[in-house]
Amino acid sequence: MRRLLVIGAALLAASPAAHAARLERVAHFRQPVYLTSSPSDRRDVFVVERAGRVLAIRNGRVLRRPVLDIRRRVLIADRRIYKDQGGLLSVALAPDYDRTHRLYAFFTARDKTIRVEEFPTGRTLVAVARTSPFDAGGQLQFGPDGALYIGMGYGGGNSRVDGSALDPASPRGKILRWDPASPTAPPVPYLLGLRTPWRFSFDRGNLIVGDVGESRREEVDFLPRGRQDGANLGWPAFEGTLRHGPFAAPGAIPPVLQKRHSSGWCALIAGYVVRDRLLHDLYGRYVYGDLCKSGIRSVRLSARGARADRSERLAVPNLVSFGEDARGHLYAVSLDGWVYRFAG
Repeated sequence: MRRLLVIGAALLAASPAAHAARLERVAHFRQPVYLTSSPSDRRDVFVVERAGRVLAIRNGRVLRRPVLDIRRRVLIADRRIYKDQGGLLSVALAPDYDRTHRLYAFFTARDKTIRVEEFPTGRTLVAVARTSPFDAGGQLQFGPDGALYIGMGYGGGNSRVDGSALDPASPRGKILRWDPASPTAPPVPYLLGLRTPWRFSFDRGNLIVGDVGESRREEVDFLPRGRQDGANLGWPAFEGTLRHGPFAAPGAIPPVLQKRHSSGWCALIAGYVVRDRLLHDLYGRYVYGDLCKSGIRSVRLSARGARADRSERLAVPNLVSFGEDARGHLYAVSLDGWVYRFAG
């Protein structure tokens, strides 16, 4: 009998339930929208507050002195995110941040522009007129090639007549690429045909983009290594795989994952492929969620599509972003204030 009990206990410990991830509260902020880290500074995790501050967490404690404070330059007409999607929306730390302390910020400015700037130098990478309180984009991310990638929304225009996302000469509706090795050269379109690439990530050279939809579909796009530069994701000719506007989008790449607004989805929050082995059953799976649905889901992605999509039975109210630190630990950010860490 004792032997059977020991075997039973071992089987229980090895069961999926025993390896289920949980969420641990890390710290509380004022309308946080993003979390990131520096590969060259493994001590700190950096949290972006929408109003214009970046604060560091070190050894579980929020440092009082901001890493960046541009509140006087940031324009937010309404704190309610469904009225105004502006603010300081993300930052990316230079690969040599520990030595140079250079970082890049994406924000909506008081001069009514959407800006990407380098700090502390003040160099401007992007300055585009803001024509709407919505759909600015917001993501900054250094890629595996050392270039900075910039997620630019189409700007909230009339998508039945505005095809700028498909125009290679326009920065709107694109992921732009900027090479720090040629700092005076402007960012250039890398992907086109996006509506609002709020969050995207790289995983082993693959690029995974969450594109927030307009009225019917949310989508996740998967671009494998070597098949990214110049790729067309179809907006506004298509919303997901649905025909939308009267535009030509030759060679448009369909999404690998779609979610319907009729099922309660409103703004898909793209995440990361989990590479933290302590998360066991989540390892190798892509986590994502939605601003209007508190539940977190995961799925396996490839260029062929999505499979094994499932709920993780974890909930974050007003989920606005995921984040990853230099050790591969995964985080979730709530616009309500809390930052959570995924634990095994």
